[in-house]
Amino acid sequence: GRRLDELATLIPITVTQREFGAVGVLSAGVSLVDGAESYPLEIRNNGGALGVAVTTQTGTLTDLGGSVGGMLQVLNTDIPGYRGRLDALAEALVSEVNALHQTGRNPDGNTGVDFFAPAGINASSIALSADVVASTGAIAAGTEDTNGSYQSGANDVAIALAGLRNTADPALGAEYGEYLAELVFDVGHDVRSSTSAAEAHTTLANQADIQRQAVSGVSIDEEMIRMIQFQAAYQAAARVVTTADEMIQTLLNM
Repeated sequence: GRRLDELATLIPITVTQREFGAVGVLSAGVSLVDGAESYPLEIRNNGGALGVAVTTQTGTLTDLGGSVGGMLQVLNTDIPGYRGRLDALAEALVSEVNALHQTGRNPDGNTGVDFFAPAGINASSIALSADVVASTGAIAAGTEDTNGSYQSGANDVAIALAGLRNTADPALGAEYGEYLAELVFDVGHDVRSSTSAAEAHTTLANQADIQRQAVSGVSIDEEMIRMIQFQAAYQAAARVVTTADEMIQTLLNM
């Protein structure tokens, strides 16, 4: 019973009573235990998504709940979704920053220079361009003068870059700051919703366990009363045997 309770917290199961105290256990319609037979589970990569599978069968179990189902939801859906949105932000930001930076003339005298490395951009790989890494003189804070030369103190490019925070990007469908704030809010909301759902299900599980114990649990008080009754009956039987033995000895001695 305790093992089944532990398994039920991991994945949803259906338990069926068999003869002689044996049980059958199903999950998502797949047999895991059938009397003396059991079928081990494993984590399997199914088309790029992780899933739980019976080692002797193809495919994975569907519609999993419990703590295992929750972890799979996070690994297969939630985290990739958050990362995808962060990657979109990084890609849009790099594209727009580079477009503005290329309009400036840097102290090295060059224009059309990227600030960020333009290729293979995502949230984890965003990096400065090779030109900027090699020399801080490659950073352009302003545009060139009327002669096409670098002008010290020009900051129009820097101001335009700072203004990106409140600039709407067509690829994102929102302002950069607004997009990031919405992503942070969604992560926090999802975490809070999951916590609330876990608390509610824990309460329901505790109530169900109390009801189950009321039906199938053992009452210590009742068992103690029965033990006292058995003890009294044994003592009474022993007394009858002793009395009969004394009577027989008395008759033999006459």
